[in-house]
Amino acid sequence: MRYWILLFIGVHFFNANAQGKKSNGKKNAEILSVTKPLNDSQIRWYDWMEIQALQEKNPKPFFVWIYADWCSHCKDFKDSTLQDTAIIKKLNSGDFYPVKLNFEDKRTFIFKNKSYQWIAATDEKMAHNELALAMMNNVFGLPSFVFFDKDSHVLQDVKGYKNSTDFKIISDYFLYEKYKTQDWNNYVKNIKQNNNISKESDETVCK
Repeated sequence: MRYWILLFIGVHFFNANAQGKKSNGKKNAEILSVTKPLNDSQIRWYDWMEIQALQEKNPKPFFVWIYADWCSHCKDFKDSTLQDTAIIKKLNSGDFYPVKLNFEDKRTFIFKNKSYQWIAATDEKMAHNELALAMMNNVFGLPSFVFFDKDSHVLQDVKGYKNSTDFKIISDYFLYEKYKTQDWNNYVKNIKQNNNISKESDETVCK
């Protein structure tokens, strides 16, 4: 009996032409010249504000890791998956832009000609940034990974903790445009055959 990896993720498509406020040439140059990491990790993370300028100057696929400081699964992802040397090398490859966005970021963002703001907590809703929730298709789940093509169109959002193997399989599919030539099931089937992935490994991708 064959076992297939099923990826239970909410698919949503929306034309996302990332458009921020126009920055002057000097400001763009300053943004593009940043080489130090945004934090003390070994990964060069980009900020959402940087992506607006980068996609105009040098468009590439990118993904946004949406997290919260209080999220235990986000911490697990940071302390395990992001410590894998192969993952660090991939994220620093320059083939795409890795972006971090705090679910509770208090800044105002412009995306697709729409303004997104921080929303304070109420009895019915937790504090959040409207952009982060919109990227998640208005369905909460942390951590979330939102994949974009080089034209800043959303391809997919993936929710939940992912170990290094699962994260590599998923991110390669979207960031290296394998979705253009293979559907998900065939893509996973080929990986299983080439890497002798077991049933147990299959199930972790579904989690």
